[in-house]
Amino acid sequence: MHAVDLCKCLKTSSGHIKSLSLAKNRLTDDGVSQVIRAVCDTQIMFLDLQGNKITDKAVEVIVGCLKTCKTLKKLDLSSNGISSKLMKNKLKNALTHIEILV
Repeated sequence: MHAVDLCKCLKTSSGHIKSLSLAKNRLTDDGVSQVIRAVCDTQIMFLDLQGNKITDKAVEVIVGCLKTCKTLKKLDLSSNGISSKLMKNKLKNALTHIEILV
């Protein structure tokens, strides 16, 4: 399933999904930006994105989308390509309402 198809499914979930694991699905920066935008319109509280191909380039989009997301409480971005300490700190400092693992 492609990120676009997954996003369509999330939009029709009507708040039934509370936890979503997309770990080790080879999601790239483009794919994760689509998923993050879709998750913001759901009731998902935990999003597991560990072990994908997400890099420092995706941090700005992730932060921008999640700043206003009120339902997400935990985001796992560990074992990705987010290697810059600056980007890791940006995630944690900008999104204080979400527990972030990087």
